[in-house]
Amino acid sequence: MISRIAVIFPGIGYNKNRPLLYHSGKLALQHGFKVKALEFGGFPTKIKGDREALMKAFSIAVAQSEDQLKYIDFEAYEDIVFISKSVGTVAAAVYAAKHNVPARQLYYTPLEHTFSLMEDHNGLVFHGTADTWVNTEAVEEGCKEKHLILKTILGANHSLESEDVFANLQDLFVILKDVNRFLLKQEV
Repeated sequence: MISRIAVIFPGIGYNKNRPLLYHSGKLALQHGFKVKALEFGGFPTKIKGDREALMKAFSIAVAQSEDQLKYIDFEAYEDIVFISKSVGTVAAAVYAAKHNVPARQLYYTPLEHTFSLMEDHNGLVFHGTADTWVNTEAVEEGCKEKHLILKTILGANHSLESEDVFANLQDLFVILKDVNRFLLKQEV
C-alpha cells in the first residue's frame, strides 16, 4: 500500500471546517491519505490592502506551519499533497521549498504574492473571478508563468462562493470532482 499524507494549510478565517478544506480533507481520507490539518491564529486585523500587515500574516502562517509540522517525517511518504487556502498558499509553498518536500500543491484562491514562491509545473489552482484579494489577470498570468493548471469559477469570491446557494453547491461539486482527480493523479 502506498503511504500518503495530505496537509491542509488554512486561510485567515477559512479553517479546516469550511467547505473547500473540509471536503478536500474528506476526499483525501477516502483515498487513503493521512490528513494533517493545520490551525492558524493570531493574525493582524484589517490585512486587506495593508502590505505590512499581509507580510506579517505570511510570517505568522509560515512560523505556525513550521511548528505544527516539525515532527512529520515527509520522507516516510510516497505521495504528499499540500491543500492550501489564501494565506495558507504562501505557507505551503514556502514550507515545501524550504524543506525540499516533494508535495503536489492544491491552491485555493492563492494571493498574488504566492506565485513568486510556487514551483513550476506543480499545482492546481482554483480562483473566483469576483475575488477582491487578487484580480483574475494576475492569477492567469501567474499560472501561465509557472505552468500551473487553473480552474476559474465565474462570479465566485475569495471563498469561491457567490450569493446563489445552489450555484455554490454546483460549483463545489465541480471543484471536488477536479480535486478527486488531482488526488488520484488523474488528468484534471
